[in-house]
Amino acid sequence: MLEITTIDENGVYAVKNCKKGTEYLVTIEPDTCPCIAYRYYGDCKHIQAVKDIVREDKHMKIAIERTEDLMVLD
Repeated sequence: MLEITTIDENGVYAVKNCKKGTEYLVTIEPDTCPCIAYRYYGDCKHIQAVKDIVREDKHMKIAIERTEDLMVLD
């Protein structure tokens, strides 16, 4: 299981593998991760996990904004 923590608002995230105890600082836009998989393949599960969280967060913000725009009619 990966635990993701936002480090700063510039898109830096700490991604910790709770099972192995490893932790990596990951950025997106541009994608960077110091893990071996990223070094060899240019992609890794750490970057994908952060992108999934960011995508989910954006969808949640859109849903909240649209809900606030709704009017209640009696």
